[in-house]
Amino acid sequence: MFVLKTVGKKRACAPHAQIAGERKVKKNGSWLGKTGFALLLALCWPALAAENLNAPLPVNPHLRTGKLDNGLTYYIQQNSRPAKRVELRLVVKAGSILEDVDQQGLAHFTEHMAFDGTRHFEKHELISYLQSLGVKFGADLNAYTSFNETVYILPIPTDKPDNLKTGFQVLQDWAQGVTMDGAAIDKERNVVLEEARLGKGAGDRMMRKLLPEIYNGSRYAERLPIGTEGPGAPPPGEKRPGRGPCTTREQPPPVGPGRNGHPAATLDPPGHPDPDRAAPHPRPSREGP
Repeated sequence: MFVLKTVGKKRACAPHAQIAGERKVKKNGSWLGKTGFALLLALCWPALAAENLNAPLPVNPHLRTGKLDNGLTYYIQQNSRPAKRVELRLVVKAGSILEDVDQQGLAHFTEHMAFDGTRHFEKHELISYLQSLGVKFGADLNAYTSFNETVYILPIPTDKPDNLKTGFQVLQDWAQGVTMDGAAIDKERNVVLEEARLGKGAGDRMMRKLLPEIYNGSRYAERLPIGTEGPGAPPPGEKRPGRGPCTTREQPPPVGPGRNGHPAATLDPPGHPDPDRAAPHPRPSREGP
């Protein structure tokens, strides 16, 4: 690096002086950094040693939580903004990590099918109804699937009492009332295949090379939520042939009790101005943090 120094009306370059100064700073900075780190570690060590790593994580005292008779856990966090709006979230503790070889992509596919018809909302009737309330599909109403969970997000305006009641009905349908119509499955398969195609690129290729190294043989490297696009060789250590739900015409096998035994879902309606009104009924006894 060259530095321009002004000498009278002339400018002269003094690279050697700058480099020497940098070396001195780096040398002193390195010593100070090591000394500071050692001092910080010495001061914090008693606190770290006394920390109980097996203790449960503390819960916000303003968070209302409870459990229904069917095992569903709910959480309610009061927020005043945005006004007259509640955001309901259904958190299903089942993701792609629970899938067998012949189920790859099924958790993500099931998430898509939740918007293609339920017990109380046929086909796209749900989206049409929510859009009539001012809820935009994609921007507001949405869902995602990860390795460990599937989360459905439903913002609801609370200016009318019936809106919240309908919102809970939607969550109940997502939890246990998705119809899985055969024609809808065939149609949605193309949507998922297009989503997989759009995700391809240099980043996707690098990720698929890096994950087996990062996870060192863990199942997380073999169960990407997007799933597989067709029959293929099974991952190492698994004998059954792979078959993605995007190619088979039969109704997808279940990911849940009886096959994978995932835990109960949780209900998370943050943002309601009145936690007592948002709590599911009949109200169970309140659990402390």
